[in-house]
Amino acid sequence: PNGWRREAALRLLKEKDDRSIVPTLRETLTRNPEPLARLAALSLLAFWKEPFESIDESLNDESPDVRRWGVHFARTSEGASGIVEQ
Repeated sequence: PNGWRREAALRLLKEKDDRSIVPTLRETLTRNPEPLARLAALSLLAFWKEPFESIDESLNDESPDVRRWGVHFARTSEGASGIVEQ
């Protein structure tokens, strides 16, 4: 719930570029009850340009914020599956 820690963690994960956590991020995106945790996972997956399925998942999220960012990342993602028109 601490925004500073969440942002610092995302920054460090980006800097480390250790993609072994991708499965954990995907699980967070689909199973974590906290919208901010799902959004953080989504942003890191999009940053690393992980396969579009991660973004597809976010478009069906119960949180309007996660869905909104899913649309944003879908529009800016290479290889978008055509769900969102440019």
